[in-house]
Amino acid sequence: VTIRGVFVNGDPVWGSAQYRNGVSYTGMFAGGVPHGFGEKHSGASVYKGRFENGMRHGRGLLLDARNFRLYAGSFCEDVPHGAFLCIAFAWSKTKRRALHERSEIEFNHGTVVRTEKTTRSNIGGLCGLENEEFLQMYRQGEKVIEDHVARFRLKEVNAEECLWKPVAAESNISVGEATSQ
Repeated sequence: VTIRGVFVNGDPVWGSAQYRNGVSYTGMFAGGVPHGFGEKHSGASVYKGRFENGMRHGRGLLLDARNFRLYAGSFCEDVPHGAFLCIAFAWSKTKRRALHERSEIEFNHGTVVRTEKTTRSNIGGLCGLENEEFLQMYRQGEKVIEDHVARFRLKEVNAEECLWKPVAAESNISVGEATSQ
């Protein structure tokens, strides 16, 4: 792990960490692990909220990019616990944009005990984030589903996917560099 930030007596208290497995974290630390408020990225998935002893613990918002869902609620020792609002993203072929459906989910130490559809929209009380922070994560969820649909369409027509990356100034390529996956 590489940690950059503010250190007190050799221990990080705030900063950012990059782990060997590609996970990154920015926020508060105690004893060398995430503790307090922070943001953890793992691939396209993001958790923003409270940590205790390196685990998600307390209120937060989780963007599960693999399953196209946004969860707002409380975690206990890294697993969901209590009432959650779940926003499931889907793609509308007719409207050609991302849509969502809301559900209330009740967890008991990571196990779902109740699910029902809802129109509830008060997320701030569940995740502890300001409205703008929630909207930022919501937009990330929409982008994840849009990117997934774009990749799926490329595979349907057997097209090779191109990703454009900015190039260093000293390179003789001035616009960008294409790589294929």
